[in-house]
Amino acid sequence: MGCTRLDDAASLHARTVTAVGVMMIAIAGAQLARGDAPSAAAAKLWREARVQGGLIVHVGCTDGQPTAARRAARRFVVHGLTTDPATLPKSRTPLIAARQYGPVSTATFDGIHPPYADGLVNMFVVEQPDRAVTVKPPRVAILWQPDMPVVGRRSSPAVLKTIVERAGGVAIQVSADELSKLAETHQTQRIRMLVVPTGASFPESARQPLIEFLRGGGDLVTVGGYAFNNLLQRVDGRWVSQRQFLADQLRSATSAGLSLVSDGGFESSAGMPPVGTQPESPWHGSAAHCTITNEVSAEGKQCARVVLKATASADSATIYSYVPLKRGRTYQISAKLRAEQLTGSGIAYVAVYQLDAHGASTSFRDFAVLRQATDWTSFSYRFTTDARAVKVRIQGGLFRARGTVWIDDIRLHDITGCEFVPLNTSSGVPRDGLLVRPEQLGMFDPSYPLKRVAGIRRVADQLISNWQCRLTAHFRGWAASGVIGANDARWIPILEAVDRYSRPRGPVAALQVHYNGYYAGSWWAYFGVDNQDLFVDSSAPAANVLQDVMRFMFRKTCLRNLRTERRCYQVGDVLRAGRRGQSR
Repeated sequence: MGCTRLDDAASLHARTVTAVGVMMIAIAGAQLARGDAPSAAAAKLWREARVQGGLIVHVGCTDGQPTAARRAARRFVVHGLTTDPATLPKSRTPLIAARQYGPVSTATFDGIHPPYADGLVNMFVVEQPDRAVTVKPPRVAILWQPDMPVVGRRSSPAVLKTIVERAGGVAIQVSADELSKLAETHQTQRIRMLVVPTGASFPESARQPLIEFLRGGGDLVTVGGYAFNNLLQRVDGRWVSQRQFLADQLRSATSAGLSLVSDGGFESSAGMPPVGTQPESPWHGSAAHCTITNEVSAEGKQCARVVLKATASADSATIYSYVPLKRGRTYQISAKLRAEQLTGSGIAYVAVYQLDAHGASTSFRDFAVLRQATDWTSFSYRFTTDARAVKVRIQGGLFRARGTVWIDDIRLHDITGCEFVPLNTSSGVPRDGLLVRPEQLGMFDPSYPLKRVAGIRRVADQLISNWQCRLTAHFRGWAASGVIGANDARWIPILEAVDRYSRPRGPVAALQVHYNGYYAGSWWAYFGVDNQDLFVDSSAPAANVLQDVMRFMFRKTCLRNLRTERRCYQVGDVLRAGRRGQSR
């Protein structure tokens, strides 16, 4: 069980600190009275706080004796922190002389990030204002790339810089090239937050640095539209859509001449040799049932035909070919099928089997399937080879069905590096739900645009901003919805759109607080209006709201899933709170 003293005396901008069963942020403590006996005063403080032992952190130590005084018993370990390296020898000397160094120790930190793993600290004690830790203002990077085309609405970096400074931060402008080194800059310059004022547009070169920055606990603010929905990259000195660029690359990579399948159009084959004969032939098939024909084809003059008559004793017939693959590469396979007089419960199909070095199947997919008479139909499927696969078996024909199926234009292409991967959750793999990668940023929803909006107002039941923001205009854009996973984050709407009758039309701005999952420790604020600049000047109503949101993000102060002993507290009261299970 952890605790914190609610006190106006001092505060600490800290990252999330998880005590045993408790999540606490921005924790303040009380100073020992000068006239009290150190051990007695410390014991009294711990009794009031109901801390039974463990790690106590003394923030603001200048010499070792007051820090040592925080150790009331052997079951306590005390660690003193200071932002001034010059005071470190002075704080350690008396501890070493008294042979107390070890259970009591001191170190330096940056005034913002306590050097502790989650679940380690039981209590922070922060000195009074006259001896308080000097906290450096958080540094905020604002993306500014004037030549980058914007989808949505761009906001002025000068206005955003003023908002950041009013919120208590220090703003710097970064270009797209500088943003590609964001993770490195985050470590060297202690960048706390990135502001993306370019609507849906974002440089592809900064994708991985952004992910690493957010994974490291960095915060994010986006304005002007559906964030990260228009990834851009430079090609020959100009900005182009990455989605379109990769589509062009994919068309080139999937041309017929680059197919890995030998004679996938069956133009060079005179017949379909039976299994176990003519090993030099690229294709083999079931005897008598599989042939090469020129009676009908999708491409060229010839195609493969598989026939099972109603009187046939077999209920399945196949053609097949083997193609070697490289591990970890992404491939696209395609084929064209036509069927007539299909009967039975089975299918006409083409499948791809991944095989290991011993010929055992590691995975397979029937990617082309027909269940009834159908004219020529195209099918395709993308897959990444698994760690054991060394080749594929491409197989097609009839399975538990009778009739005739024609197969043509089978192609297999290596498309590694040509597949577009979204940075946000605008698309994924449809299953019972939408399957997305863990690194995809869960902001907005392509099926939730803002419609029939006549105004914007503050969400009444949030306490992050008290500005009575009321705007009247026809706004368009995207509702600021969010994907929070399985209790990984809390989504807090800040502003909402209304129609002309003041009925809600969806959130315009929202905050996501991630405390679990892939981006644990990262907070995101995002604004979805893309037809008007909500931050046209620093005195605009929305600018005041953003200022409050940034100030809240700088503090990173919140409680979640907590149970308290009392419902109401006053300043100076001891708060004892807990939750079941172990917090992050």
